[in-house]
Amino acid sequence: MVSQKPGPPWARAQPKLNIMASFTDDGQCIHLAPIGTVRLGPQSTLEYCNWMVLGNKAEIVPRLNALLAKHKDEKFKLTDTK
Repeated sequence: MVSQKPGPPWARAQPKLNIMASFTDDGQCIHLAPIGTVRLGPQSTLEYCNWMVLGNKAEIVPRLNALLAKHKDEKFKLTDTK
């Protein structure tokens, strides 16, 4: 897991898995989000999977690693980018 100093700008973060989590000092996760950009047009449709992973850092890391391994070949689907 890569550590990022607290606070913005988030644009400087470059996590290896395109996922970022924010934890409190006692290890509780307060935010877990995918990081990426997709150019959308007015008629675009973006389909993707989203997981909800709950727990503290010690619980989230192995659960997230298992999900990433299980779904490693899945990609998002983008249609009509104009």
